[in-house]
Amino acid sequence: MPLINLVHDRQVAIRKNEQKARGLFFASVGILVVSVMVFGSLSLQADSFGRDQAQLSLRLSKLKPLVAETESNEKETANLLPRVDTLENAQKTSDRWAHILTHLTKNMPDGLWLTAVRGSSDDAKKPIGLTLAGKGADQKTIADLILRTESLPDLQNVNLKYSELRQDAEANSIEFEVVADITGTEPPVVKPVGSGT
Repeated sequence: MPLINLVHDRQVAIRKNEQKARGLFFASVGILVVSVMVFGSLSLQADSFGRDQAQLSLRLSKLKPLVAETESNEKETANLLPRVDTLENAQKTSDRWAHILTHLTKNMPDGLWLTAVRGSSDDAKKPIGLTLAGKGADQKTIADLILRTESLPDLQNVNLKYSELRQDAEANSIEFEVVADITGTEPPVVKPVGSGT
């Protein structure tokens, strides 16, 4: 019987080996199937990415002229920006002068005539100055002109420069000159480098 028991042990060992071999075989087949599935999935993703890349490349090639045109437009805009700023500033200045002259036209006291309206900028650090020269019947009308001119928000520092009596062949009149600064024409204040305020 000892021989039979040995045979039985051998048969048990052979069965265990067969079971291990079957397990390894199925594991190998499972790993192979999973590997094929992963490989197939990666291949499909790579193909999808390749198609996406081709579509994006096609779109990029279609957009290149637009990008080039946009860059060209931006450069041209940058070149024209100083001119636009100059024109806008000129428009503001023209509007300011039109407003001043309209105010003077509508608010001129009776008995007063302007003979000159001048704008000057003698000092670059000061605003543009306005000079109103003319003749008036009396000092009261000149004072009335100064009061009406002070009410204009486009002017500041309105002052009488001089007034003097002139005798003409026709009548006596008072020559005057009123000066003012035009608001908004002051040069920008440049702060020194490194100042905290």
